[in-house]
Amino acid sequence: MAGLYVHVPFCRQKCVYCDFCSYPNRIDAARKYFSCLKKELTLYLAKEKKPFEIDTVFFGGGTPSAVDSPLITDFLEFVAKVCDLNGKAEITVECNPDSASQEKIFEFAASGVNRLSIGLQTADDGTLKLLNRYGIKKTLVSYHRHSGENCALSIMERIKNGENAAIVTDAGMPCISDPGEDLVKICAENEVDVKVVPGPSAVISALAVSGLSTSRFSFEGFLSVNKKQRYEHLENIQNDTRTLIFYEAPHKLRNTLKDFLKYFGDRKISLCRELTKVYEEILRMTVSEAIFYYESHNPKGEYVLVVEGAQERKDSGSVTLEQAVRMAEGLINEGVKPSEACKRIAKDTNFSKGSLYSAVVNK
Repeated sequence: MAGLYVHVPFCRQKCVYCDFCSYPNRIDAARKYFSCLKKELTLYLAKEKKPFEIDTVFFGGGTPSAVDSPLITDFLEFVAKVCDLNGKAEITVECNPDSASQEKIFEFAASGVNRLSIGLQTADDGTLKLLNRYGIKKTLVSYHRHSGENCALSIMERIKNGENAAIVTDAGMPCISDPGEDLVKICAENEVDVKVVPGPSAVISALAVSGLSTSRFSFEGFLSVNKKQRYEHLENIQNDTRTLIFYEAPHKLRNTLKDFLKYFGDRKISLCRELTKVYEEILRMTVSEAIFYYESHNPKGEYVLVVEGAQERKDSGSVTLEQAVRMAEGLINEGVKPSEACKRIAKDTNFSKGSLYSAVVNK
């Protein structure tokens, strides 16, 4: 048994993320190309001097569905003549929905094609409706955090060469805690004009309904999954008096709330889930109450966490050692390690971490 891969290197346009050999706007050369393929296969079979039983044929690309269907049909008939094509062979043609008309698919099926491979542009119905609403028929370019700088540079070069591009996301405001920010940065560095179309932002929406101060706030995005970086981040902002806003995924929410209690103490928090969607939910409570709540409730959906800012620092000179010790004990009772609690209180007072720690453990 053998498989036959037939590369069809023609497509309507070259996608920036495609590393396959392909030639946009050269579909007129397809007839000559298939003729050459027949000659190549004939020469190969003559060299091997033995019949091949084919149980798999795959037409890949490029975009095989972009060429005239008779070329695919004719080549399959040729393969059946020169090879032993299994009657139950799996025969696949890669298709793009833009070029795979119903008529063409029926012609493929009549010639023996029994499988289609169709790429997915987006799984979000909203994005598709948006594009269709404005008659946008361009092929979508997948751009995400793993796309790399070369992909962004390629998009930027296409814009500089006269094309227009729009960044759309399946959820949220593009470029906010989103890979689009890297693309905008590269465009800005290369003096490529970028315009913004204002839209809904989860940050502002969550802040507005949080019930917490909106006069000054800091958007902190997603916390790092790297523990060291995560803890350094939280330590750096634990005394920030502004309202703090975070994005968080459901599978990390419980641990994040525990980290909040450790570094921020038992502050007020607003947990905004699935904003503007069917299952929108706003929970206003303290961090410890949120931890208790999610012990019996499974987090679902995407969260925006709005956390009360730190209280204004007291005049360190007015805090006695006894008061500082009680402050440290309060953090310890919330689950903070004694050394960490003393370190935090030392920052707000004239007492050293060592003197506080000694007073706490020897009390």
